[in-house]
Amino acid sequence: MPNTISHPDALRAETVGVAGKQPVRLFVALENVLMQMKDGGIEDMCKPEWFIHQSENENIMKAIRSLRLKSIFDIYILIKQTTPLSNELPEKQEWMDRKYQTFPKSKIITVPYGKNVVDSVPGSVHKADMLLSADEADLDDWRHNGGVSVKVFGKANKNTQHAWNGKYICDLISVDRIIDDLAILQPGIAVVRLADANSRIEDAEEIGEWMLVDKDSYMYMRCENNRDYGGGTYDAYKVLALEEESCAAHMTINLGDYSDESLLKYMNLFGYTKFEQICEPAYYGTNMMLLRDKMPRSFWNKIAEFIFRTELDNHPDFRKFDTIRKAQTYVYNIIRQAKPVGAA
Repeated sequence: MPNTISHPDALRAETVGVAGKQPVRLFVALENVLMQMKDGGIEDMCKPEWFIHQSENENIMKAIRSLRLKSIFDIYILIKQTTPLSNELPEKQEWMDRKYQTFPKSKIITVPYGKNVVDSVPGSVHKADMLLSADEADLDDWRHNGGVSVKVFGKANKNTQHAWNGKYICDLISVDRIIDDLAILQPGIAVVRLADANSRIEDAEEIGEWMLVDKDSYMYMRCENNRDYGGGTYDAYKVLALEEESCAAHMTINLGDYSDESLLKYMNLFGYTKFEQICEPAYYGTNMMLLRDKMPRSFWNKIAEFIFRTELDNHPDFRKFDTIRKAQTYVYNIIRQAKPVGAA
């Protein structure tokens, strides 16, 4: 589980999408994500209103109620029948209605007993569809059908049988941080980090210093969170000179989004043929989750710099300026952790 630090003035993530694109569909499981299912056998579940009296996972429920998450995702709720009991689905539906009366009924999807979650999704699972669940079988099935699986750890983590090798969030952190993490986990979407007020609260153990990557293009990058699984989250800014104006390009990447195959390609690109050349021999093996955790920061810095050098110019998140000097000042203010000025 990630060791996360939250603060009311901490950096918050907002997505920057491409005009005309539909928001990512986020499917949220009811069981052990929104509803905290207490242990019980069939004899317990047969009792009237047993499901109705289950408690809620407050942080996740607050997150899906928030206008901010709704502005980022097209949210659906999955209610799964896990037993043959006839009272289960109606009681779960009533529980949901009591907890969140205004949630659109058209976006509540029921999964009949014995059916797979992926077979109940309208129009099938799309490549960018995200599933937020604590059920590893459903998450694996979703991922195998082309979607993005995000496991919930924390209160929902009572049935985990083995280490989860994939994307995840923790439901014990703040609501704002949960939304931040979900925004970052979107496939192919940039994330802008904005300060709440005039200061930026940063934890020295998690956030690295800005590094000048390219003096000519005024390109800076840093590791924004080195505790994220799979390499961490990186930010970069760069000044681009256009014909009659200039702009500052920004990009955020989560190296955990890059597949193991991509990792192996980067290793070969940088001249590494064996894992022993990067991390301690004792950590060598086939467990990619363990290997990612033991990769040195210098290796992840190399990958991030290569991605920014090759992709940042074509990134959709730009701020335009009249002159190169204004664009440089804008980037300089961000690097200095001051409020950006001069944007046109």
